[in-house]
Amino acid sequence: MGRTKKGAGVQDFGEDQASAIAYAIQVAIKQGVLDGLSDSMKRLIMADGDFQAQLQKALSFKGVFDELAQKDDPAKWAQDAITKWHDGRATIFAEAGATAAELAELERLTGLKRVDAANEAAKAASEKTRAGRELEIQIMELTGRASQALAATRAMELEQMDASLRPLQERVNALKDQAAATEAAATLEAGRIELLKELWAEQGRESVLRLHQLQAMDESHRAIQLEIWALQDQKKAAEELAAAQQKIADEARGLQDRIDQLTGNTVAIRERELAAVDASNRALVQRIHALEDEAAAAAKAKAIADEADGLQSRWLQLIGDTAALRERELSALDPTNRALMSRIFAEEDRQAAEEKARAAAEEYTNSLRETVSGLSDMAQRIRDIAQEIREYKASLTEESAVAGNGYARTLAQFQSTSRMAALGNENSLSSFIGDAQAFLASAKENARSSLDYRRAIGMVSSGADSAIGGANALAASADAQAAALNATIAQTEVITSLGGSTVDLLAATNAALTDVVTPAIEDTIGGGIDALRLEIAGMRRDATERRDEEKAEAVAMVTNISAVRNILDRVNRGDSLAISLEDLISVLVANTTAQPVPTSEVV
Repeated sequence: MGRTKKGAGVQDFGEDQASAIAYAIQVAIKQGVLDGLSDSMKRLIMADGDFQAQLQKALSFKGVFDELAQKDDPAKWAQDAITKWHDGRATIFAEAGATAAELAELERLTGLKRVDAANEAAKAASEKTRAGRELEIQIMELTGRASQALAATRAMELEQMDASLRPLQERVNALKDQAAATEAAATLEAGRIELLKELWAEQGRESVLRLHQLQAMDESHRAIQLEIWALQDQKKAAEELAAAQQKIADEARGLQDRIDQLTGNTVAIRERELAAVDASNRALVQRIHALEDEAAAAAKAKAIADEADGLQSRWLQLIGDTAALRERELSALDPTNRALMSRIFAEEDRQAAEEKARAAAEEYTNSLRETVSGLSDMAQRIRDIAQEIREYKASLTEESAVAGNGYARTLAQFQSTSRMAALGNENSLSSFIGDAQAFLASAKENARSSLDYRRAIGMVSSGADSAIGGANALAASADAQAAALNATIAQTEVITSLGGSTVDLLAATNAALTDVVTPAIEDTIGGGIDALRLEIAGMRRDATERRDEEKAEAVAMVTNISAVRNILDRVNRGDSLAISLEDLISVLVANTTAQPVPTSEVV
C-alpha cells in the first residue's frame, strides 16, 4: 500500500500513504473526476505546499458558506445533511450488496432522522416566536378572552411536543375541558341551591330546607339527622320562651327605672343594680355609687359657686367697680398669663382715657363754634343797628319830628337809651331811633324857639355818635372774642390733625382761654361795668323821681352783661371745663402705656 509501480512518470511515495492519497486527490481534481468544488476551493487544494494544510484551508473556506446556509435555512440545511448522509450510506450498502431488507432499514432510519430534523426545526422556529405569542396570550387574558388564550397556549405546547405525544396531550386537554365544564355546572347548581336555601329561610320554610338536606344525605344517616333536628327544635323553643320572659322582665325593669328616675328614687335604682350583678362585684358597684355621689356633690357645689361668681360680677358691673372685676379676672387666669392681662388692662385704660379726653375736646370745640357763631351774629346785628343810626343821624332836619307829647318823659327815656347805647347795650341800640324820634317830637312841641329845637337835634346827633361808637365797640369786642375762639379752634384742630397728644391739646386750649379769650371778654365786661356805675351815679343825681325806671334799665344792662359772662362760662368755668382742666391734664401727663391711669380717676 502506498506504493505505485515504478516507471516513466510514475511517482514513488514509499511508505507515505497520506502523500499518496493527497496526490491522488489532486490528480482527480485535475482530471475533473471530483465535481461540486468551487474554483476557489480547487485553487486552495492544488496550490503548492503541504497538501494537508491546503486541504484544511479549503475546508475552512467552505465552512463559512456552509454555516451561512445553515443560518439562513436551518430546516433545509438539516434535510440536505441527511440526504448526504443517506447517499453516502447507500453507496456503501450497494458496494456491500445489501439485501432489500437491509436497504429498507436504511430508508427507515433516514425517515426517522428526517422527522427528528423537521421537529427540531419546528421547535427552533417556535422558540423564536414564543415570546411574542406569550405576550399575545397575556393580552387575550387581560381583555377577557380566556378561552382564546387557553387555545393559543395549548397550541404552543403541542408545537413544542413530540409528534407521537400530541394525541395524548390533546386527549388530556379534552378531559380537562370536560372536567372544567362539569365543575362550572356544579358551581352554578350549588349557587342556585344556596339561593334557594336563602329564599326558603326568608320565607320561613324550614321544612323544605330540611327535606332538601335529607334528600342529599345517605339513607343510613337520615334517622340521626331527624333526631338532631328534634333536639334542636326543643332547645330553640326553650330559648325562645326564656328570651320572651327575659324581655318582659327587662321591659318591666326599664319602666320601673324610668318611674324611679322621674320620682328621684335613686336608692331603688341602685338596689336593683346591685341585685343584678354577681355578689363578688357588688363592692365595686357600691364604690362606683359613692364616686358618683361625690362627683354630683362637687358639681352642685361648683354650680352654686359659679352662680355666686356670676352674680358678684354683675353686681360689680352695676356699681362700676372695675378694679374688683379685673382682680377677679386676673385670679381666674394661670399665673403665667397674668402679666399679659395686666398689660391688656393698662392699654384699655390708656385708650379709654384718650377717648374720654378726645370726646371732651370735641365737646369743647363744638361749644366754641356755637359761641363764635353767636358772637358773629351779634356783631352783624350791632353793625346793622349802627348803620341805621348813622342813616338816621344823616336824615335829621328841623322838619324830622312829628307831633308828640310828654317832653320830660321822652327826654328822660332818650337820655337813658342814649347812655345805654353808648355803653353797647343791644336793646338800647335797637330802640335808639324810636326813642330819639319820640324825644324830637316832644322837643319840637315844647320848644320856645327854633334854637331850642336845634339844641334837641344836636343832643340826638351827639347821642347817635355815642351810640354808633358803642355799637362799633360792642361789634369789635364780639369780633375779637370770635377771633380768639377761632384761633383756639384752629389750634385744637391742628394739634388733632398732627396727631398731637390730648395733653398738648388741652394745654393749648387752656393757654388760649387764659391769655386771649378770657382777657378780651373780661376787659369788655369790666369797662362796661365801670361805665355803668358812673352812669347810674349820674342818673341818681339827675332826678330821684326816675329812680325806679333807671334801676330797671340798669338791671337790663346787668342782665345783658350777665349774658355775655354766661358765654364766657360756657368756654371757661373759672378753673375747669366739662372735665376739670388741671385734673385732666395731670391725669393725661401721667398716663402712659407702661403706667396707665384708670378711667375711674378722670373726674
